[in-house]
Amino acid sequence: MHKRIDSIDQLEQKSYDDAQRNNLMTNRVSTRRRIRAIGRVCGWVTMALALVTLLTGYGITQYRVVDPLTFGILNKAMAQRWHAYTDVPFLVFMLSHVGIVLWWRMSPSNPKE
Repeated sequence: MHKRIDSIDQLEQKSYDDAQRNNLMTNRVSTRRRIRAIGRVCGWVTMALALVTLLTGYGITQYRVVDPLTFGILNKAMAQRWHAYTDVPFLVFMLSHVGIVLWWRMSPSNPKE
């Protein structure tokens, strides 16, 4: 009877070790998915900032067209201000998106989704 208890203990230890190993793999995959999700969010924010930059640039040059289309919200002065404020966030989000995508593509253990 003592041997049977030892074998159950050994079985429990093996299942505990397997669970720990699976936990480590799950955490690693989970971290990669989180980083990839951050990269995707950075990409969408970059696209939105690019559209805002294009709209405000057009609002600076063609303010007589853009002012009535935006119901007076985006006049020439506001377009100039927003255009000046979007360049740094655009570069930060774009470079972080590109960095994450390159890291994802070049990493040796790229699991298939």
